[in-house]
Amino acid sequence: MYLLPCPHCEHEIPVANYQAGDETACSQCGQSVAIPKLGQLRQLPTADSPTQPESVGKPGDGEFSPLRRGGFLLFGLIAVASFLIAAFCGINWFLSETSGSTAEHLESVRTEYAKVPAAQLIREFEDMDNLSLDLTLPYTYKTKENRRREWGQNATVAASVGGLSVLASLLLVMTGRRKQTA
Repeated sequence: MYLLPCPHCEHEIPVANYQAGDETACSQCGQSVAIPKLGQLRQLPTADSPTQPESVGKPGDGEFSPLRRGGFLLFGLIAVASFLIAAFCGINWFLSETSGSTAEHLESVRTEYAKVPAAQLIREFEDMDNLSLDLTLPYTYKTKENRRREWGQNATVAASVGGLSVLASLLLVMTGRRKQTA
């Protein structure tokens, strides 16, 4: 609400933004008063501070300190980068395929060993026992499964960081606004 002085009796008439360009009657003298356009209306004193005219470029009114603006920009950039990384990892997680599971692998080993004669199995076991052969690399299906799980975890972490950055930037904006209105 702005306080418009009546040109006839100098009584201050409370006027809202939506009344700009209209006419109103003065509550004191009853004369018709033209309400100026919004740009001129904003130059009038407000109902909150009737003695001081409002200035559009007044410092602290709608502006943030450079530190708050820098923090908002930093958190915004972190959020954008995190969401891009999350999207990249999520797409890779979605497109990566797993070729089997442990149960399927064990079933294929059982069917293959069922075809092999017992003497050959005994010989292979003795060779493994004598040569101390260990399986150093995981099976291919396990490698693919681990890679897919890592893509999913990376996507989740990046999306979480992005969400926290958005919350932090909103918190900066809200605390800045709260201090200005107080």
